[in-house]
Amino acid sequence: MDRKLDAPNLRQLKQRIVLRCSLKPFQEAETVEYIQARLEKAGMPDQVVFPPDLMSEIHLRSQGIPRLVNAICDNLLLTAFALESQVCTHEMLDEVTADMRLEWPGRRLRLRGSALGGDAVRTPQLARGGV
Repeated sequence: MDRKLDAPNLRQLKQRIVLRCSLKPFQEAETVEYIQARLEKAGMPDQVVFPPDLMSEIHLRSQGIPRLVNAICDNLLLTAFALESQVCTHEMLDEVTADMRLEWPGRRLRLRGSALGGDAVRTPQLARGGV
């Protein structure tokens, strides 16, 4: 954002911005605490909808970005409701993050109709010239 504001055609806008703040992504423990606090505010103080291992995976896939944590959790809750489930699962998380087209470190891509028959899994390749 700072780089964009340094463009000559945005000089007047930059002069009008009095305060700038940058937020860093949450650490895993902060993501878990954030999810629990949000659910507590919504009336679920002792939530069991998101198991601990699922919250760790939500952190990984959201990369700790609160806006993405909110979107993933919202979609997970909606999916669980539609499936009449009281607990969210990794399969639901796979579906939600695929629908959101999220990318995250270590993501494995699924190829449909591969030569191996059925679903094959491959890990994304490094760009040519990489290690």
